[in-house]
This record gives sequence, C-alpha cells and structure tokens, in this order.
Amino acid sequence: MASNAQSEDREIFPSPKSMSSPAKRRKLTGRAFYESLGNPSYILAPMVDQSEFAWRLLSRSFLQPSQQSSLLAYTPMLHARLYKETQSYRDHHFQPVRTSFTSPSTQSEAYLDGNPINDRPLIVQFCANDPDDLLQAAKHVAPYCDAVDLNLGCPQGIARKGHYGSFLQESPNLIHSLVSTLANNLDIPVTAKMRVLDTREDTLRYARLLLDAGASWIAVHGRRREQKGHETGLADWTIIRYLRENLPKETVILANGNILGHEDLDQCLQKTGADGVMSAEGNLCDPGIFAGEEGRREGEKRGEYWVGKDGKGGWRMDAVLRRYLDILYRFVLGKDPPLRTPLFVPSKTGYNVQLDTSSPREPTPTTTPPPPIPQPAPHQYTIPSQQRPPRQPRRPTTPPQKTQTKPPRHTYHSPPTS
Repeated sequence: MASNAQSEDREIFPSPKSMSSPAKRRKLTGRAFYESLGNPSYILAPMVDQSEFAWRLLSRSFLQPSQQSSLLAYTPMLHARLYKETQSYRDHHFQPVRTSFTSPSTQSEAYLDGNPINDRPLIVQFCANDPDDLLQAAKHVAPYCDAVDLNLGCPQGIARKGHYGSFLQESPNLIHSLVSTLANNLDIPVTAKMRVLDTREDTLRYARLLLDAGASWIAVHGRRREQKGHETGLADWTIIRYLRENLPKETVILANGNILGHEDLDQCLQKTGADGVMSAEGNLCDPGIFAGEEGRREGEKRGEYWVGKDGKGGWRMDAVLRRYLDILYRFVLGKDPPLRTPLFVPSKTGYNVQLDTSSPREPTPTTTPPPPIPQPAPHQYTIPSQQRPPRQPRRPTTPPQKTQTKPPRHTYHSPPTS
C-alpha cells in the first residue's frame, strides 16, 4: 500500500534529475518567445517571499501532469545589488544547483529553482536602479530560467526608500537604460512588470517606452502606485484594454489585478484582451485557482476538496498542507515523506471513509458499516404551570443612618528645651 502511494505521488510531483547547466539557447524575443513557452494563459505572479520553489510546485500540482508545464511562474522579487554582491543572499533566495552558487558558469547537479523537470517555464524577477548591478545579477540566473523580469510595480515604502519598483516612474531614462542593458547583453529575453499611471495616455507612453527599450512583453497591474493597503481598491481593466487596442497586435500583454477565483481568470482575459492573466493574492488564498472545474472534481474524489450544502467549497487546508510538506520532504530533503494518518471524511452514505492524499485516488470505504447509534429514551417532562405565585409585598427599607466620626484631634507637643 505504501509503495503504491509513493508511486502515485511521483506522478503528481515529478522527481528532479541530475543535470548540468543547460546549453546556450537561441534567443527569441516578443511574440516568438511567448509562443515558444506554449502561449501560457495563466501566470503565477511574482510575490515577495511567497512565490518560491515549493509554492510554485504546489500550485502546479493541482493541474494534470500533462498541463503543469503550461503554467508560467515568476520567482519572488530579488534585489539585484544584494544578489550581485552577497553570496549568502544568492544561496538563500535562488538555488538552481546543489553546490554553492558562486558564478554564472557553475556546473553542478540541478536542484530546485529552474529545474527543467518540474520548475519551467520560469521567469526570475529583479528590482534595481543601476544597470550594471542588474546585468551582473541577471547573468547569474540566466542559465536557469527562461527570462529575466524588471520589477516596476512594487509600491511599498521600502521601494520608495531604495528607489526601485514603481518609484522609478519619474525616471524614464533610467528605466530605458535598465531594460536596454539586459536586452542587449543577455542571452535570454527581458520582460517588465508595470503599474498603470494616472491617465490612459501616460500609461500608453510608459508601455511604449518599455517595448522600445527591448522588453519582450509587459505585465500590467491595473492599479496605480497609490492603490495599496487600505486604499487598494479595484484594478482598472479598461486601461489594460486601452493598451491592447493601441499597441501593435504582436505585442504580448499580461494582465494583473482583481483575480480572486478561477472564474475571474477567463473574465479578465475577455475584458482586457490580454494574452495571459496573473494571479497573486488569489493564488495565495487558493493555490488550486488555476486548476478549474476539472481539478476540483479530482480533488473531490481524493477527499481534498470540500463542498458544502450550498454548493460552495474549497480545498481542505490539511490536505494542501500535506502536499506542501511532501514537496519539502521529496525535493528539499531528498527523502520520502513520513507515513501519516489518513484524512477522515464523513461520507454521504453513512460510511466512514478514510482518505489519504498519497494513496490511490479512489476512496475506499470501510468493510463494514458503522454500528447503529442507540437512540436515547424520550425525555419525560411536565409543562410548568402558567400561573405565577402571588407577589410578596416589598418591605419598606430605610437608608442606613450615616454617622460622622471625627478623627482624633492631633496634639502637638513642642520639643523640650535645654
């Protein structure tokens, strides 16, 4: 039983293989590059400290094995200067090989990030305000990803302090230099993720600047820089639609914003005309958001997807956590997950069904039905009388007399004189 469970898991989570760094590829850009990735419609957005290797694999695991490579994923935002200068930062945030990642030419066994077996297609995102820092950092990751992305959308205070992300909007020459430096010196394409500006016209000029600098595509977040925290509000899909109608048809546009459920994905594509749609917070709330109805039906069979009487439901957190831990055990630690107690689900037929996500997909009911529950004897009680006893008259009460006691008078004694 355990061996069957493990073999079944390996179909859901493909195992890594020992490989050296990939050979140099012919560089494609623009629409040709997008088509080489399989025209991905769904994209796992870059999320700081969230869209790491295990989470990317978890999100792909809800898709059928043949569809997992159709999901394009971004890494969390990496700081280009820190990545260029600090060995510990590289080892902690991007681990494409098992040995210490010291130089772009490192040859070693493929490990986690960018593994061609289970973590592609992948785009590595950097924030930067210096073209040389960005180029040197990008050269480190170029052999292990499909493209490098420039973050122009981060609205947080730390981005203001460090002068990167959306706070580069007032520096168009610097933005052009950052993108063009990568486009002219990297063997892989460069992309950019931006936010909309105050007007459609300004946003269109901003998008043209990125494309003219050499960006193969643009990912557009439909919120302005000021829309964050309590003032997040809704993303404006009409501006993304405006870009679609005013940029050349061969331009690849990815839309971002307002994605809370699977139904929002296709609705966004229809309303904006974008080639693909990203999900960030929606993916954090529902890692199976890209799976759709087919994935949910599969989850119901395995007991991982719960449906209430009103027809609404979601993925069970205990089952999702087991998937995530299995990924850590199998790929990070390199060993099989421990045997766990099967998930318990009350079935509709009255049988106790025990489900294990690592066992064959069909739930197996217990061999014998549960014993009947003894019914308690009906409770005997008497109806209380509706008549109240006569109310007793209240006794008049007089407030207690306050007695004022004076404190003892202080007698002062003068000290004796000599």
